[in-house]
Amino acid sequence: MQVNTKRCRLYNIDNKDKEDNKDKVCGMHNGFLTSPSWPAADAATIAGSVSGPLQAEPLCSQVNRQPTPVIDENQIKRAMIQLFDNGETAPQRYKLKLKLNLVDGENPEFIASLTKDMRNFKKHIPQECSMEIIHMANELNRVIKEQYGVKPYLGKFHFNQGKGRHIHSQIEPYTLAAVYWKQEYNAWAGVIKFYDWFYEFDLFTDYINSAQQAKGVKAQELWINPQFDMRPRPKTWQQQRLEKDRGNV
Repeated sequence: MQVNTKRCRLYNIDNKDKEDNKDKVCGMHNGFLTSPSWPAADAATIAGSVSGPLQAEPLCSQVNRQPTPVIDENQIKRAMIQLFDNGETAPQRYKLKLKLNLVDGENPEFIASLTKDMRNFKKHIPQECSMEIIHMANELNRVIKEQYGVKPYLGKFHFNQGKGRHIHSQIEPYTLAAVYWKQEYNAWAGVIKFYDWFYEFDLFTDYINSAQQAKGVKAQELWINPQFDMRPRPKTWQQQRLEKDRGNV
């Protein structure tokens, strides 16, 4: 899966008076999700292409932008995403874990309990972002249902402070996770909005060890930011031939 990391300009449906309507932003447009909390100073926003991509008509609303912590892909070196399945009899069956390796050396971990019940999802969303997050969740519900014929699991992230302490953790504002089943690929997929970082992902069963399986890890993905990827790239056939030719000179 190729992830689209291009930045897109905010879409303004009112061309009559752009200055008066500069705070109107779209929830979803041409396969890209945007949010009032995302825009940077230049009115650009982090955007991710939602597999396919997910298509939807623009749905815009007037909002009062709130300052949010600067967390975007430039601050993230790596992100490990794991889907946990605790079994059909568990009180909370599905959870999504997000572990970030940040450029400042911090490695925070966040958990999102997943549900298909919108009434449950709406609980405890911070007031400062409730309108935006509920709007985005409704759009994801609608579009994923249209595209894939399934209703996604939705969740909000809270900081994982250790075993037994997360019950009282506060929900991180401007965060959202959606996870859904791709029947045609027999695999899980989803999208994450974490402050100013938006990421579309597929989850894989590769490289899950026995210890992870015992903890309920169902599928996972490791995202490595290309800006910080120091792994050597495999050489093309042409590069290998050129090196051989130089060695014979």
